[in-house]
Amino acid sequence: MTQALQRKLVTFEEFITKYPDNSNKRYELHDGVVIETPPPTGDHEEIILFFEYQLSLFRGSDACGSKQRIISPTLPELNLTAEQIFNAGNI
Repeated sequence: MTQALQRKLVTFEEFITKYPDNSNKRYELHDGVVIETPPPTGDHEEIILFFEYQLSLFRGSDACGSKQRIISPTLPELNLTAEQIFNAGNI
């Protein structure tokens, strides 16, 4: 359930000043109207956890923190972690 908090239209600048992103509550701005939104629950949370897990695998660690190797089908002898690949551009 969402709830409109006020009738006066708010600009984006006013919104980001009055409703900081680090607040315990979540707010959205729709056509100048500030709306308080409930925290995500149920399926939404499960989907977010799935994406976080997939991202951790892509970044090079599983849920336990161990490094995952990326093995190229073209060059199987090239056996690197995602971290090594990301850091290669920082040389």
